[in-house]
Amino acid sequence: MVVAFFLFGAYKKDVGDGVIKVQSYANTFRRVLIDFAAKIVHKGREIIMKVKETVWESINIPIP
Repeated sequence: MVVAFFLFGAYKKDVGDGVIKVQSYANTFRRVLIDFAAKIVHKGREIIMKVKETVWESINIPIP
């Protein structure tokens, strides 16, 4: 349980920084950054995860 709590805290700081407050509750964090609709598409040896533009803009994922 301690390991899971540590990993959740580290994930919250690394991924959620700039999107949601680090002090937010676990349910709020999960609803914003983990639970969103996506479509997984296979195209020519690539796996693509398609999300709506509003979700993409709200979670602020940088393009590599």
